[in-house]
Amino acid sequence: MCVVSLVLIALLLSIFFIVMSEDVKQRRMALPKASARMLWKGAERRKSIRLPENLQVVYNVAANPEKRKQTRTKDISREGVGIILHEKYAQGDTLELRVYLPEKKKPLAIQAEVVWVKSIPHKLLSAKRTFFAGCRFIRVSNYDQKQLSDYIHELVARRGEKDDEARPAVA
Repeated sequence: MCVVSLVLIALLLSIFFIVMSEDVKQRRMALPKASARMLWKGAERRKSIRLPENLQVVYNVAANPEKRKQTRTKDISREGVGIILHEKYAQGDTLELRVYLPEKKKPLAIQAEVVWVKSIPHKLLSAKRTFFAGCRFIRVSNYDQKQLSDYIHELVARRGEKDDEARPAVA
């Protein structure tokens, strides 16, 4: 009698855990799928505000200054830029950028390091193999840095966003 009771209890517990695991699976499937970016509601962790901006850029790999190419920015900040590329560069590659600001005759001359590269699906932009690269500025003249800072300050004011000069720097 005691053995039968133990077997019955074990059977009931097994059924209970199976039902509960199925319930947990169904609840997880019912949750909306989202990336961390979509769910993040905290403060911006970058040192500088990143603004979506479509600017003309002429660039070349620092090791090959003769082979210049044209592209566009996706976003820009005081610290770096996101650019669209038609060839993949490695993390750590150095690019020489000429960034054309609206209503300025002379482009900004910036040396930047490729920090990351992501492939963009073909159907979103063109039939060419396309990449999005995040680049950190490593060398900018004081004059060009001032021009960039003024331009970003103007963009921030126009869009009504909080300027990153008022934000505390994050290590």
